Amino acid sequence: MGDVWDVECDVLPGLEGFLARELRRCFRGRVGRVTDSGRSSLRFTFSGSLVELLGLRTAQAAYLALSFSGRRPTGLLGHQNLRDLMHRINVIPPAPGGSPTTPAP
Repeated sequence: MGDVWDVECDVLPGLEGFLARELRRCFRGRVGRVTDSGRSSLRFTFSGSLVELLGLRTAQAAYLALSFSGRRPTGLLGHQNLRDLMHRINVIPPAPGGSPTTPAP
């Protein structure tokens, strides 16, 4: 199986149900409980390659949801948290024509 990711996808208001159905249809058994954040986005766990999420048609954007121990903003200043953050940045697949940290032209 692959890594398990916490993901949040933005969607146009009113299309949350369509995105939830698309997630279940496209990724049977690899999407955990889908939660409506109430901000025109859905949050879920995903098992597999992040590249597969690029094929979603209803979602406008997908984000990795990360949690860090400690208070903000000092929680991100610790060496271990910074290493974890950099590792997650490096596993994000590049956008077509771009790199993970550089937007596509």
